[in-house]
Amino acid sequence: MPIFLLLASLLNLSCAHGAKSADPLPTIRDRVERQVLESVPVADQPTWALAEIASYRSHELPDGSFSDLDYYDQQGPHWGPVETLGRAFTFLLATRLPGSPYFDDAAIRELGLRAIRFYASRAWWHYNWWTMEIGMPLVTYRILAIYGDRLPAELRDALLAATRMGNIVTHPSRWPVTGANAIWYAEISIALGAIDGNPGVIQAASNAIARELRQGNREGIQVDYTFYQHGPLFYNGSYAISFLASLPNLAESLAGTPFAIAKANVDLLTDFILDGELWMAQGSIFDYSSQGRTYARVNGASVRALLPACVTMARIPGGRQTEFQRCAETLADGTTRFKLGNRLFWKGDFMTHNRAGFGISVRMNSRRTLNSDTSPNGEGLRSEYLADGMNYVYRTGAEVANIHPVLDYFKLPGVTMEVLPAYPPVKDNNYSPHYGATNWAGGVSDGDVGLATLDFRRTGLSARKSWFFFDGGMVALGAGVKSSGKYPVVTTLNQEWSKSPILYATAADPAKVATLDSGTTAPAALKWAHANDVGYLFVGENEATLKNEVQTGSWRLLGFQLPSTPVAGKVASLWLNHSKALDHYAYAVLPGLSTAETAAASDRAPFTVLSNTTDVQAVEFAGAKMVEAAFFSGGELRWGNSSLESNRPAAVLFRQSGAGCSLTVSNPDQVSRSVKIRWRYCPDGQACAAADPLTKTVDFVAADEKLADRSKTFAVSCR
Repeated sequence: MPIFLLLASLLNLSCAHGAKSADPLPTIRDRVERQVLESVPVADQPTWALAEIASYRSHELPDGSFSDLDYYDQQGPHWGPVETLGRAFTFLLATRLPGSPYFDDAAIRELGLRAIRFYASRAWWHYNWWTMEIGMPLVTYRILAIYGDRLPAELRDALLAATRMGNIVTHPSRWPVTGANAIWYAEISIALGAIDGNPGVIQAASNAIARELRQGNREGIQVDYTFYQHGPLFYNGSYAISFLASLPNLAESLAGTPFAIAKANVDLLTDFILDGELWMAQGSIFDYSSQGRTYARVNGASVRALLPACVTMARIPGGRQTEFQRCAETLADGTTRFKLGNRLFWKGDFMTHNRAGFGISVRMNSRRTLNSDTSPNGEGLRSEYLADGMNYVYRTGAEVANIHPVLDYFKLPGVTMEVLPAYPPVKDNNYSPHYGATNWAGGVSDGDVGLATLDFRRTGLSARKSWFFFDGGMVALGAGVKSSGKYPVVTTLNQEWSKSPILYATAADPAKVATLDSGTTAPAALKWAHANDVGYLFVGENEATLKNEVQTGSWRLLGFQLPSTPVAGKVASLWLNHSKALDHYAYAVLPGLSTAETAAASDRAPFTVLSNTTDVQAVEFAGAKMVEAAFFSGGELRWGNSSLESNRPAAVLFRQSGAGCSLTVSNPDQVSRSVKIRWRYCPDGQACAAADPLTKTVDFVAADEKLADRSKTFAVSCR
C-alpha cells in the first residue's frame, strides 16, 4: 500500500472539514490529542524510541532527574529542565501507542511521572526567551494533550503554568514576532485554549496564523516562495520546515470551527509547499543551502521532516490532494525528486536545477539579502562564506550528508575565496549576518533551464561569476578574479565524501588516464576528471588541484555546545588556483557520467563558451539550440552568423524549439529599467538575411516586487 494511503488510513481523523461544532473546544482538544499520538505512524511504533528509552532509564535518578543532564548550564541546546520534560513525554507517549512494547506499561509511565515531579519541584528560568516561551511550552502542551486528564492535579497545574508561558495573548512585548516563531506561539496557544477552556486564546492564535499566511511580510513567505527569517535571510529549510511542521496540523485542528483558517490562507500554504519548498528536496537531503545555521546539526537536513506536512495536507480539501499524496510517497522514498526543472528564487538569491538523477543549486548574496547567521548558543560558526556562490551537487544526498564537521571551509563548492591561515573568529560565538556587497545576484529561468549570475565582491576580492544549467548539468564561468590580499585565491568545483579514486587526464596527454586513490596532486593543464559518478570538464588553461584524503574535524567547530568527539572521513575535492595570469576559469560539472563518458565528453563537449569576460559571460548548447548569456553591462554577443545583444545589464536565455523560438529575460540587480534585446539566429551556420536583427523591449519595474526580477518569457521570431 502506498505510504500516503497507509498513513491516512491509520490516522482516520473524525473531523468533518465543513461542519461547524456548537462547542468547538472539545473537538479541537480531541484533534490535538490525536495529532500528537499519531505523530508516530503505526508502522514505526514497535521500534519507536527503544534505544532512547533504554538510555533514559539507565540515567534517571530516584528523584526524577537524569545523571547525564546539566540543569544549570544554559549555553547548550539541551537545557536540563526542557530535556527532562522531553524524556517524560517520550516515556508517556510510548505508553499510549498501541503498537509499542511499552503500551500501558505502568513502570514506564511512572518514570515519566517521576521526571515531571522533578521538574515541578523547582522554579526554573532560562535567559533565552525562546526556551521559556516556546521551547518548553511545545513539550508541556504535548504532555497535557495525551496525558493531562490522567495526571495528578499538582503536576497538571505545573505543566499548565509552563504552557501558559507560550500564550499568544500574554506576551505583547514579543509582538510582532514573525515566521516560524509566530506559528510556534499559535500552535501552543491553540492547544492551551482547548485544554484550558479559553476560546479567546484560540482566536488570537487563528488571527496570528492569518497574518503569517500571506506573502510579502518582512519575514515568512515571500512572493516567489522564498522564506525569510531573521530579516531577509533565506531560510526555506530549518525555520520554514518548522513553520510547516505546525501549520497543516493547525489548519486541520481548526477546520469546521469558528476559528477556521480561511481558504485563501490554506491555498497559499498549499502552493508554498508544492511550488516552493519541494524544489529543494534533493533525494534524502533538503538542500543544505536553505538551512541557515542548522547545517551544524546531525541529520538536520533530512527531507523526511516535510513528510508529515504532505500527509496532513493530503487530507485537507483544496484541489491538490493528489500532488500531496505523491509528495508523501516521494519524500518517504528519499531517493527521487518531486520537482524537475529549473527554479529561480529571486527574493532569496537562490537557484536550483533538478533532473531525475541529480540536482544542483547556487546560493548567492546581494545588498538585498543576508548571508547566514548563528544563534546565541553559538550554532553555525562556519557560516561566513556560505552565500558566496555555494554550489552543492546532489545525486542521492548521501554524498554530502553530515559532511560539515570535516569540510574544508576554504574550499567550498562554487565559491571563489582567499585561503586564509585560519578561519575568521566569531565574536562572542554569535555570528551576525551581513548583506552582500553588490545588487547583481540572481539569474534567468524558463522553468526548464536557466543561469545564475553574481557580481561577487568581498573585502579585497572580486569576480564576475555565472552558472549555466542544461539537461546534462552545469557550466561555470568566472572572469576578473582579483585579490588585493596576500593569500592564495581558489575557486572550488566540489568537495564531498569520497567513495572511489579520482581519475583524470591532462591536455598534454589526454589518452593517459591517471588515478588518485589517496593524497593530493596538481596536474598541469587538466582536461577532465571523474570522481564519485560526476564528470568534470576543464576549458582553457588552468592550474587545478585534486585531493582525495581523510579529513578530520568535529561538530564543536560548528557550535561550541556541540560534541568535541573527532569526526573523520575520506573527502574528494577539486579546485582551481588563481593568479594574475589566471584571473578566470571555465569548467563543467556533469553528474551521472562514467569515466569513459567523461573522457568522451571532453573531446565533444555538449557546450561552447562564447564569452567569458567581465562584460559578458555566455554559453551555447548547440544540441539544445540554446544560448544563455549574462550581460553585466550590456553589449553584443556573436557566434557564427548569429548574434544576441542587450542595451543594458540583463540575463538572457534564447532557445529554438521546433519552428519557433523563445526569449527569456530577467533583471538580476532588480532596478527599474527597460531592456532592449536584439537577436539574429542562424542555426547550424546558415546564412542570415541582410535585414536588421529582430528586437524586443522588456520592462522591469522594481516598485512592483512581483515583477522586479521575475523571468519573462516571450515567443519570438526565428531567423
